[in-house]
Amino acid sequence: MKTIVWAHEDGLRPLLPGAPAIFVFEDKGHSLKRLVFLYECLLEMDVVIEKGDVVSRVRDFAARHGAERIVTTFTECPLITAQARQLGAEMVNDDPFIATAGPYDLKRFSRYWQRVERKALQL
Repeated sequence: MKTIVWAHEDGLRPLLPGAPAIFVFEDKGHSLKRLVFLYECLLEMDVVIEKGDVVSRVRDFAARHGAERIVTTFTECPLITAQARQLGAEMVNDDPFIATAGPYDLKRFSRYWQRVERKALQL
């Protein structure tokens, strides 16, 4: 079964090396710094970068590659989870950067970083 990978901002690393991968920039009101960070991460990956509606762009990409399966990294982000449902994408658990107990506050990176900084800097 032909598979493609949908990379999103909560999963910026190769998920299935060798599988065609796509990332879609969607207007979410990110700051310029966030956009640059995302773009620089994507330049390190073997991924097609597009702009527009995520669901339609990922579907088109899958069709162009004759893929029957879309795989993406699991996230707690409600928007990405809803898009994955629309796509029928399989959300795969990835090894967390840092394991912490309890839910994450996804509104600001700085809140997440305050929780994990000490563990992260010990790596």
